[in-house]
Amino acid sequence: RTLGADHIALCYLDVGHDFYMREEFEEAQRAWDEGLKWSRQPRLQQLLWTNKAGAYEMDREYSLAEELLHRQIEREPQNPTHHKNLGLVLGYQNRLKEALYHYDKARELCRTAADMGPSLLNGNAWMRAAVIHGTLLENEGDARLAWRLFLEYRRLFGDDYNFSLWFGDFAAAQGEYDLAWLYLSRA
Repeated sequence: RTLGADHIALCYLDVGHDFYMREEFEEAQRAWDEGLKWSRQPRLQQLLWTNKAGAYEMDREYSLAEELLHRQIEREPQNPTHHKNLGLVLGYQNRLKEALYHYDKARELCRTAADMGPSLLNGNAWMRAAVIHGTLLENEGDARLAWRLFLEYRRLFGDDYNFSLWFGDFAAAQGEYDLAWLYLSRA
Protein backbone atom coordinates (compact mmCIF):
# COMPACT_ATOMS: atom_id res chain seq x y z
CA ARG A 1 0.00 0.00 0.00
CA THR A 2 1.28 3.46 -0.87
CA LEU A 3 1.84 5.81 2.02
CA GLY A 4 0.27 9.25 1.89
CA ALA A 5 2.54 12.27 1.56
CA ASP A 6 1.77 13.53 5.08
CA HIS A 7 2.43 10.09 6.54
CA ILE A 8 5.85 10.12 4.89
CA ALA A 9 6.42 13.62 6.28
CA LEU A 10 5.56 12.31 9.77
CA CYS A 11 8.14 9.56 9.33
CA TYR A 12 10.78 12.18 8.50
CA LEU A 13 9.63 14.17 11.54
CA ASP A 14 10.26 11.13 13.75
CA VAL A 15 13.62 10.36 12.15
CA GLY A 16 14.68 13.98 12.62
CA HIS A 17 13.62 13.81 16.26
CA ASP A 18 15.79 10.72 16.78
CA PHE A 19 18.80 12.54 15.33
CA TYR A 20 17.96 15.61 17.43
CA MET A 21 17.91 13.55 20.64
CA ARG A 22 21.38 12.23 19.76
CA GLU A 23 22.49 15.83 19.15
CA GLU A 24 23.13 15.11 15.48
CA PHE A 25 21.60 18.40 14.43
CA GLU A 26 22.69 18.45 10.78
CA GLU A 27 21.13 15.04 10.20
CA ALA A 28 17.97 16.20 11.98
CA GLN A 29 17.82 19.26 9.71
CA ARG A 30 18.17 17.06 6.61
CA ALA A 31 15.35 14.77 7.76
CA TRP A 32 13.04 17.70 8.49
CA ASP A 33 13.88 19.33 5.15
CA GLU A 34 12.85 16.10 3.46
CA GLY A 35 9.66 16.07 5.54
CA LEU A 36 8.85 19.58 4.34
CA LYS A 37 9.05 18.36 0.74
CA TRP A 38 6.34 15.78 1.46
CA SER A 39 4.08 17.61 3.88
CA ARG A 40 0.76 19.01 2.67
CA GLN A 41 -0.81 19.95 6.02
CA PRO A 42 -0.03 23.46 7.34
CA ARG A 43 0.12 22.29 10.99
CA LEU A 44 2.61 19.56 10.12
CA GLN A 45 4.69 22.06 8.15
CA GLN A 46 4.68 24.41 11.15
CA LEU A 47 5.84 21.57 13.39
CA LEU A 48 8.70 20.76 11.03
CA TRP A 49 9.73 24.44 10.90
CA THR A 50 9.54 24.69 14.70
CA ASN A 51 11.77 21.65 15.07
CA LYS A 52 14.26 23.11 12.60
CA ALA A 53 14.41 26.34 14.62
CA GLY A 54 14.89 24.33 17.82
CA ALA A 55 17.75 22.36 16.32
CA TYR A 56 19.42 25.57 15.15
CA GLU A 57 19.02 26.94 18.67
CA MET A 58 20.57 23.82 20.23
CA ASP A 59 23.41 23.96 17.70
CA ARG A 60 23.94 27.62 18.68
CA GLU A 61 23.06 28.78 15.17
CA TYR A 62 21.01 31.59 16.66
CA SER A 63 20.74 33.78 13.56
CA LEU A 64 19.28 30.85 11.57
CA ALA A 65 16.86 30.01 14.38
CA GLU A 66 15.86 33.66 14.65
CA GLU A 67 15.22 33.88 10.90
CA LEU A 68 12.94 30.82 10.96
CA LEU A 69 11.06 32.07 14.01
CA HIS A 70 10.45 35.48 12.44
CA ARG A 71 8.98 33.70 9.40
CA GLN A 72 6.75 31.62 11.67
CA ILE A 73 5.53 34.76 13.43
CA GLU A 74 4.73 36.29 10.03
CA ARG A 75 2.65 33.20 9.17
CA GLU A 76 1.01 32.86 12.60
CA PRO A 77 1.33 36.13 14.54
CA GLN A 78 -1.14 34.96 17.21
CA ASN A 79 0.77 31.78 18.09
CA PRO A 80 2.32 32.25 21.54
CA THR A 81 4.76 29.38 21.09
CA HIS A 82 6.55 31.16 18.24
CA HIS A 83 6.98 34.31 20.34
CA LYS A 84 8.18 32.25 23.32
CA ASN A 85 10.73 30.44 21.15
CA LEU A 86 11.99 33.70 19.65
CA GLY A 87 12.32 35.14 23.15
CA LEU A 88 14.45 32.17 24.09
CA VAL A 89 16.76 32.58 21.07
CA LEU A 90 17.10 36.32 21.68
CA GLY A 91 17.83 35.69 25.35
CA TYR A 92 20.67 33.34 24.44
CA GLN A 93 22.14 36.21 22.44
CA ASN A 94 21.79 38.49 25.48
CA ARG A 95 19.31 40.67 23.60
CA LEU A 96 17.18 40.87 26.72
CA LYS A 97 14.85 43.74 25.82
CA GLU A 98 13.88 42.05 22.56
CA ALA A 99 13.47 38.74 24.39
CA LEU A 100 11.32 40.45 26.99
CA TYR A 101 9.04 41.84 24.26
CA HIS A 102 8.41 38.37 22.80
CA TYR A 103 7.90 36.70 26.19
CA ASP A 104 5.39 39.41 27.11
CA LYS A 105 3.65 38.90 23.76
CA ALA A 106 3.51 35.13 24.31
CA ARG A 107 2.03 35.51 27.78
CA GLU A 108 -0.48 38.09 26.53
CA LEU A 109 -1.60 35.73 23.75
CA CYS A 110 -1.98 32.86 26.22
CA ARG A 111 -4.13 34.97 28.50
CA THR A 112 -6.42 36.21 25.72
CA ALA A 113 -6.87 33.05 23.64
CA ALA A 114 -9.76 30.96 24.90
CA ASP A 115 -8.33 27.68 23.62
CA MET A 116 -4.75 28.33 24.73
CA GLY A 117 -3.68 28.26 28.33
CA PRO A 118 -0.39 28.78 30.08
CA SER A 119 0.48 25.14 29.49
CA LEU A 120 1.83 26.16 26.09
CA LEU A 121 4.58 27.96 27.97
CA ASN A 122 5.21 25.17 30.41
CA GLY A 123 8.13 24.18 32.53
CA ASN A 124 11.58 25.31 31.56
CA ALA A 125 10.42 27.61 28.80
CA TRP A 126 8.18 29.68 31.10
CA MET A 127 10.87 29.75 33.76
CA ARG A 128 13.46 30.97 31.26
CA ALA A 129 11.08 33.82 30.54
CA ALA A 130 10.85 34.56 34.24
CA VAL A 131 14.62 34.48 34.62
CA ILE A 132 15.16 36.86 31.70
CA HIS A 133 12.46 39.15 33.05
CA GLY A 134 14.06 38.98 36.46
CA THR A 135 17.56 39.66 35.19
CA LEU A 136 16.53 42.55 32.99
CA LEU A 137 14.23 44.15 35.54
CA GLU A 138 16.70 43.63 38.36
CA ASN A 139 19.40 45.37 36.34
CA GLU A 140 17.07 48.28 35.66
CA GLY A 141 16.08 48.59 39.31
CA ASP A 142 12.47 47.39 39.10
CA ALA A 143 12.73 44.04 40.85
CA ARG A 144 9.08 44.15 42.01
CA LEU A 145 7.87 43.28 38.53
CA ALA A 146 10.33 40.38 38.40
CA TRP A 147 9.04 39.11 41.77
CA ARG A 148 5.51 39.28 40.39
CA LEU A 149 6.45 37.19 37.36
CA PHE A 150 8.02 34.48 39.53
CA LEU A 151 4.87 34.42 41.67
CA GLU A 152 2.73 34.15 38.52
CA TYR A 153 4.76 31.10 37.49
CA ARG A 154 4.24 29.63 40.97
CA ARG A 155 0.49 30.20 40.78
CA LEU A 156 0.30 28.50 37.37
CA PHE A 157 2.72 25.62 37.85
CA GLY A 158 3.40 25.31 41.58
CA ASP A 159 6.64 24.91 43.49
CA ASP A 160 8.42 22.64 41.06
CA TYR A 161 12.17 22.20 40.77
CA ASN A 162 12.55 25.01 38.23
CA PHE A 163 10.65 27.50 40.33
CA SER A 164 12.49 26.57 43.51
CA LEU A 165 15.93 26.80 41.90
CA TRP A 166 15.48 30.04 39.98
CA PHE A 167 13.37 31.79 42.59
CA GLY A 168 15.95 30.86 45.23
CA ASP A 169 18.73 32.35 43.09
CA PHE A 170 16.69 35.47 42.45
CA ALA A 171 15.82 35.88 46.15
CA ALA A 172 19.53 35.57 47.03
CA ALA A 173 20.39 38.27 44.49
CA GLN A 174 17.84 40.49 46.25
CA GLY A 175 19.45 39.85 49.65
CA GLU A 176 16.53 37.72 50.86
CA TYR A 177 18.79 34.93 52.13
CA ASP A 178 16.29 33.10 54.36
CA LEU A 179 13.80 32.91 51.51
CA ALA A 180 16.59 31.92 49.10
CA TRP A 181 17.71 29.11 51.41
CA LEU A 182 14.14 27.82 51.75
CA TYR A 183 13.65 27.52 47.98
CA LEU A 184 17.15 26.34 47.13
CA SER A 185 16.75 23.61 49.77
CA ARG A 186 13.51 22.53 48.08
CA ALA A 187 15.27 22.37 44.73
